[in-house]
Amino acid sequence: MVSFRRSNISLCFSLLAAISSQAFAQAKGIDNSRGVDPKVDYSQLTQLGPWDDRNYQITEADLALLPVDDVRVPGVPAFFLIDYRKRNPDMAGQIFYPRSMRQQFHIFKNGLLIDGEFLLSKDEDGDENPNRGNPVISDQPISALSGANEFTIEQNPANPLRIIAGGNGSGQVQFYSADGGSTWSSATGISNTCCDASNEWSVDGTVAYAATLGNAGGGLRASVYRSTDQGQT
Repeated sequence: MVSFRRSNISLCFSLLAAISSQAFAQAKGIDNSRGVDPKVDYSQLTQLGPWDDRNYQITEADLALLPVDDVRVPGVPAFFLIDYRKRNPDMAGQIFYPRSMRQQFHIFKNGLLIDGEFLLSKDEDGDENPNRGNPVISDQPISALSGANEFTIEQNPANPLRIIAGGNGSGQVQFYSADGGSTWSSATGISNTCCDASNEWSVDGTVAYAATLGNAGGGLRASVYRSTDQGQT
């Protein structure tokens, strides 16, 4: 079986997301017999990104296109990383992707396909999501809530109506939205923090993460926070 060696991970989120992806793969019961190449351990593909049924089309030759220490792009599965490199052969050996990779994945591949169903086509209650494919213009811009700037915004991979955001203001500020960004509320529970925010979701959308620089004896120390209530606390 082909396995993967990861090195030089620059953000702690990469490790957290990989662990979450592996747990998700086990819960979903990834079946190697469905894959086109018996030499590939398809459950290991969650180390490269969230699971997607189209990963079953990946071959050993496809995986050879990825550098050993390839970066993990939040929300983008392995098959799309490979597709992108096939369409851009000049990237050979390079371990970077454009910042628009996640948006390209959703535009061209319609989001994650799991058990024959696109996750973003339904909301958290299993009903058809009327906002799919229809961007929402926020009536309450985030910066107006805090005067902050340099925001990072992450959409829940299982429910696009749930969004978290962090910014750099008077300390780090965090927000959440339950209506696709039409309105925002301030999150609670993070204090004595500093500088640019970094946010991410677990692959199944049940846990939200925030990383920050916090005060520690007059210095700065990186800290990671987690939320199990969709970013409210």
